[in-house]
Amino acid sequence: MPKSRSKKLKVFGEKQTQMKAFTKQYNLDLNKQEDLLTAVKYYDSL
Repeated sequence: MPKSRSKKLKVFGEKQTQMKAFTKQYNLDLNKQEDLLTAVKYYDSL
């Protein structure tokens, strides 16, 4: 997994903008397993 936030968001491909907004809105830290899991679940729902 990439270390920087922007590189992690690039993993989400074409939905990167939506994921960036979601992680910012809910103040998710993608370095934390629980927050990353929340982000992935949201991504799967898109």
